[in-house]
Amino acid sequence: MWIMAVMAVVSAVSSMAAANQQSKVMQQQATAQRKKAEFDSEERRRESRMLLGRQRAGLAKSGVELASGTPLLLQEETAAEEEFAAQMILFGGHGQADLTSAQAQATKRAGQAQAAGTVAKTGSALMLSRGAS
Repeated sequence: MWIMAVMAVVSAVSSMAAANQQSKVMQQQATAQRKKAEFDSEERRRESRMLLGRQRAGLAKSGVELASGTPLLLQEETAAEEEFAAQMILFGGHGQADLTSAQAQATKRAGQAQAAGTVAKTGSALMLSRGAS
């Protein structure tokens, strides 16, 4: 009976270690998701600056005054829409990363709970077997 108890404890420790490792990998994925969202958002901003430059060049080439009226409104609206797109990239990426991080924490807690349950069940079985002896 003691051998079974030792095996159960070893199994509990092993499952908890596996859950901890899986949780660690998931946290690394969450960090990578955040970094990717930040990179993609900055890339969108870079593309937006290029778009705004092309827009200004096209307007200037046609002889339009850029500092007032419709051309100015067009540039402001384009800049606002592009910044919104960059912010949505960040929001989506960070949201996914937060979800992955929460799943990592849940995985770790589940491993701990499973280990604690195994140890408790083994302890109960040992006590019952000692009482029967």
